[in-house]
This record gives sequence, C-alpha cells and structure tokens, in this order.
Amino acid sequence: MLKIDLRSFFTTSVRILVTVCFCTIIFASNSVPAFAATSRSDEGTAKLNEIQKRTDDLVKNTDDIAKQDPSVPPSLKEVQSASKKGLNGVQGDADKDKMISPEDAKNTTTVADSIKKTLSKVKGDK
Repeated sequence: MLKIDLRSFFTTSVRILVTVCFCTIIFASNSVPAFAATSRSDEGTAKLNEIQKRTDDLVKNTDDIAKQDPSVPPSLKEVQSASKKGLNGVQGDADKDKMISPEDAKNTTTVADSIKKTLSKVKGDK
C-alpha cells in the first residue's frame, strides 16, 4: 500500500514540476523579445510624422483638377521632383545611411561567385 501511495505521489510531483517548468519557459519566451529591444520607442516617430505630413500634403493637393476630383494622383513632374529629394518621394532620405549602395558592395562576393568557387573545390580545379 505504501509503495503505491509513494509512486502516485512522485508521479503527481513530477507532473506538477514539468507543468511549472513548461509554463516558465512559455512566459520567458514571450517576455525575452521585449527585453531584447534596444531602440527607444519614440525614435522612429519623427520620421514617420514627416512621412505622414507629406502624405497629407499630397492628399490636399491644390491643383484645379484635384479640387474637382481629390482622387486624381499627382502629375509625373510632381512625383519626379519629389523623388529627386531622396530615395523616393515618400521617405525622402530617411535611413539612407543604413541602406547598402553599390559602392558599399564592391568588395563582396556574389552568390554566383561563391557557388563557382565551391564547385571548383569539389571538382578539384584550382
């Protein structure tokens, strides 16, 4: 009798322990990404506010055609002049320094070069 009670006690204890560990893992995996965030939450709002302002200005276009029908898109000249100010007409030059340009990628190995190099190693070519 005592063996049966001890066995059920240990099985129950192990089940509870496994459940607690599982719940702890779930809680930790959900909370860790929040701690991993390194940027402040208000850093991006300035650029987004500027983009929103440009979008609002675009919607409130003062052309005669736009006054009659606000759904008319901007003219080609307007879009081209806005695009010349930065990367595109909406973002301007926001995060331009974070983008990779062809000048940055001059000394990098392309995927095709990497594959050719690997295949030549496999074949034994030098």
